[in-house]
Amino acid sequence: QGGRSLTFSRPVDLDAAPPKIATPRDYFDRRQEALAKADYALVWRMCGRRHREKMAEFMKEMDLPDRELRQMGFARPAAAIEPKELAFTFSRSILRMFGNEWTLGEIREDGDKAALTMTGKVSGKPVRRTLALAKIDGSWLEDWSDELEGAMKRAVLNGNKTHCANNLSQLWKMQHNYKVVYGGSEKNFPRETGGGFWLALSKCEPPLIDESLEKIYACPLRRDKRKPGTTDYRGPTEDVNKNQK
Repeated sequence: QGGRSLTFSRPVDLDAAPPKIATPRDYFDRRQEALAKADYALVWRMCGRRHREKMAEFMKEMDLPDRELRQMGFARPAAAIEPKELAFTFSRSILRMFGNEWTLGEIREDGDKAALTMTGKVSGKPVRRTLALAKIDGSWLEDWSDELEGAMKRAVLNGNKTHCANNLSQLWKMQHNYKVVYGGSEKNFPRETGGGFWLALSKCEPPLIDESLEKIYACPLRRDKRKPGTTDYRGPTEDVNKNQK
């Protein structure tokens, strides 16, 4: 089921049906028993299917680099790892970090929803956690799907902001390469204004940005798709070389 850290004494079915759990209190007891036995696969099954699907979707959107995947124990490249497998490994890592020394606190039920409060210690420090439960097909299961959806949107937005800033940073660095290679004796930047300032990096010969790198012209925060030969990024309103002299 995966890389170096995913070794089980029996096969783990990540799509296995959840167990029947009659009450939120029963959920806590079953969870504690599973953690005491390091049966993380059972804890994973005690999450609702939508929760598991959202977790897998969240991990896919995270687009972790190979270095982080190796730290999680995966020897295979990202393209060969199923999102649900990655989500399970991530969940197991979190559970191991929090441990299993928990005391049940308050249980608040509201129809088919419940909030279960626990107290425990992490790294010797007291902590308090609240688990969101939902009654799904007659069984009480952990269900953070709504929270995961919100977290996923925030993670994607933050990732796109970082990607956008990186695009602009790389474009500006390439402009300095342009100045050195194509700027003549005066080391000028391109004289174009607006988006043409950036597109000039593709019009020199040989181009500093060829077709294989054109994605750098697209802002990941824009909903509409960039047309070929254009850029989403604004450029200067006048010839930038005026300010270089």
